[in-house]
Amino acid sequence: MYRFAIVTGQPDRFVMLAGALTECAAEATVKWYHSAAAALEAVAEAAPDLMVVDENLAETGALSFLRRLMAINAMIHTAVASSLTPDRFHETYEGFGVLMQLPPEPDRSSAQDLLVRLQALMP
Repeated sequence: MYRFAIVTGQPDRFVMLAGALTECAAEATVKWYHSAAAALEAVAEAAPDLMVVDENLAETGALSFLRRLMAINAMIHTAVASSLTPDRFHETYEGFGVLMQLPPEPDRSSAQDLLVRLQALMP
């Protein structure tokens, strides 16, 4: 069973991803956080297995969020939904342990790719 968290102020962009994650991973759960502050507070209590972060968080960007997340728990796997080119994404997020870049509106295929990578780390 995997515990996923999605941090976004625009949940409609992540509905397909969330649905696919719960369909493709047995007994998976998805928690939604509409602000960075709420997500960071929850992580301090109970860490998810993987956190999907929207690059366009209202009160902070994804990079700032990841810095704060690492200070709380650097062992949480993360993926960032981003419109950056792959090279620019790598330059921006290198060193933050981001498992993968997702498209700005991740779909079922994105969920499957994400699960393959997560299952390699957490069989």
